[in-house]
Amino acid sequence: MMLFDDFVKEIDKEDNLLFQFIESYRNSGKSVFLFGAGFCGRVYSKLMQRYQMPIEGIIDNYKDFMGDNRVLRMDEVARKYDLSNCLFIVSAPSKYLEIEKQLLELVRPDQIFNFPISRYDDPLNEPKAAREYLLSHKSDLRWCFDRLEDDFSRDVLVHTTLGALAADIKQYNMVWTSDFYYPPDIISFSEDEVMVELGANNGETLRDFIARCPNFKKVYCFEPGEVCMAPLKQITEPYGDRITVLPKAAWNKCGQIGFVNMDGIMNSKVDMNGGDTIVETAAVDEEVLEDITYMKMDVEGAEMMALEGAKNQIIKNKPKLAISVYHKKEDIIDIPRYLLELRPDYKFYMRYHGWDGTDVVLYAV
Repeated sequence: MMLFDDFVKEIDKEDNLLFQFIESYRNSGKSVFLFGAGFCGRVYSKLMQRYQMPIEGIIDNYKDFMGDNRVLRMDEVARKYDLSNCLFIVSAPSKYLEIEKQLLELVRPDQIFNFPISRYDDPLNEPKAAREYLLSHKSDLRWCFDRLEDDFSRDVLVHTTLGALAADIKQYNMVWTSDFYYPPDIISFSEDEVMVELGANNGETLRDFIARCPNFKKVYCFEPGEVCMAPLKQITEPYGDRITVLPKAAWNKCGQIGFVNMDGIMNSKVDMNGGDTIVETAAVDEEVLEDITYMKMDVEGAEMMALEGAKNQIIKNKPKLAISVYHKKEDIIDIPRYLLELRPDYKFYMRYHGWDGTDVVLYAV
């Protein structure tokens, strides 16, 4: 485990690997391709444009267009280009291993790159802003570091932070674990579980909960995204009134708020500045009257507001909590502080379950 003072020294380094790549290859004469035409591909493409880094083309195994840009297949690239003079940035992080295996049949490992970058903030400025924030809050960060219950949690805090600052997938890979939202060494269930899922999405994590706790008492799913309703209801309908789906955004009060549908079922979120539609908001304390035993939240940066809306449940029942803390740099400090104000007896663990810097989860038990 890295000591805290050594951790802070690493934070202070300016060594973002994506920016180094751009500086090294911008005028190299090599052809640079993005492999992945989904949401992350669009983020990478915009970033490269802002850095005046020419992209020769975008590759995808399934999509034909990314916006107005025609998407290439790998066999077309192999026919038209000298592959020995090409570089490939994987811009579909969840498919990295699949894409890497495909590319390695044609090119050398040193021609393949994977840079985890923020999908939630400006990837051009966020590493610098995050570094400045953390260095100006060293005492708070030390407090968070010391409050974690085990060495592995502290390792997760260290390596996910450094991974985000440096766009270095190796940092993340050092601490990856499975059992997303339900690590058995931290979270255990009984037959009387009342679960609240804030950000139920398409129901995949609900399905995982049911597999681990088939005799649950009740589940409440908060999900405002219209596109998520059909797959979510397909999972919930067989359980009748044991599962209640609330098509609302978890917030600190009932009302209405702007909502932006960023990419189908992924990355949609509330938007204080308007968004492309209006959704209802709801506070857990007002919607759920029975005692909650477990609450999971991944609400794209609205976690603090959702926690404020569940304040009474937390004080009264001390439910087990699984909270995403990767959307905002301040959440790894602000969220545990807030929880201890409500319940000083919470114990904290941190785990990383993602593939590109996403899915860093704070567990409170």
